[in-house]
Amino acid sequence: MEESSQTGVNSTLDQRVTSVNNSGESRRNYMLNNTTTNNPVYNFREPSQIPAEYKKTIAEIHEIFGQSVSSNLSSFLRKDIDITFDHIEQHSFSEYLKALSNPTCLTTFDMAPLTGYGILEINSSIIYSIINRMTGGEGVLPTIARAFTELEITIIGQLTRLIFKDLSDAWENLANIQFNRQEIHTNPTFIRTIPPRESCLIVTLKSKIADNIGLVTICYPYTNLEPLSSKISNTVTDQIAPDNVLEDIQKAHSHNLRGINLELSAVLGSISLTMKELLSLQSGDVLDLAHKTQTPIPIHVNGIEKFKATPGLIGKHRGIIISEELSKE
Repeated sequence: MEESSQTGVNSTLDQRVTSVNNSGESRRNYMLNNTTTNNPVYNFREPSQIPAEYKKTIAEIHEIFGQSVSSNLSSFLRKDIDITFDHIEQHSFSEYLKALSNPTCLTTFDMAPLTGYGILEINSSIIYSIINRMTGGEGVLPTIARAFTELEITIIGQLTRLIFKDLSDAWENLANIQFNRQEIHTNPTFIRTIPPRESCLIVTLKSKIADNIGLVTICYPYTNLEPLSSKISNTVTDQIAPDNVLEDIQKAHSHNLRGINLELSAVLGSISLTMKELLSLQSGDVLDLAHKTQTPIPIHVNGIEKFKATPGLIGKHRGIIISEELSKE
């Protein structure tokens, strides 16, 4: 009787275990099938490549940014500075940091209303030149690379504020993003705001000020831009760079050029002398310039002849009347 009872118990347990195993297998198969259908597997070690259309849109945004920031910084520094888009790449954040020099100028920024942070990096050869110009110098680089002083970091803060304003303007035809400066660093190893394996878009721009050439890079973690993915991929060029953008850039250039000081000189005449004649000149000597009084004289702008004019008097001062504009070439 006991053996019969034990056999019954064992049979019941076997049935329950089999039932549980079958149920678990069914749930597992359901989850696998459901995952394959609706939730694509993401490889964090080897993230998928960002589509070419996506990169093209980002590239066009930064072409506009390069034109705008070149114009505004040239006006701000009173010195020509040329910043042009070069290329865009996809790397992990750790790979990006390893490629940077030390010291360099690194500024973290947020992208409201998007979440996360990005990095603006300005090569030391460019930032040293800009700082030297802003402090009254001629853009000379230091002989030895060094960390930035507190005063220089303050200057960098003012400079990046202008840069982020232009960056926000370049993005506004796609999305209303406000780029705000957070922290300034000089050593890439101290940056901890982005996970090392995070997939990032690295935008590289070439910069030239006087004889100094360097790079400017902007690092966008891909997760920051994910809310805009469909918008970026589906945006056509005309939506990013409408005709009025080029018109605005031309107006900005025109405005900046109007503030440049030029030297204008009226040449009354000229004469060739030998060295002996030149050395013998004394106070009171009269020189014949072989130029008739009614003949228009050349007017030079920064050493280049641009106008013809007739000399005369304006009240008690000598003056000229422009009579002819020469070729504008």
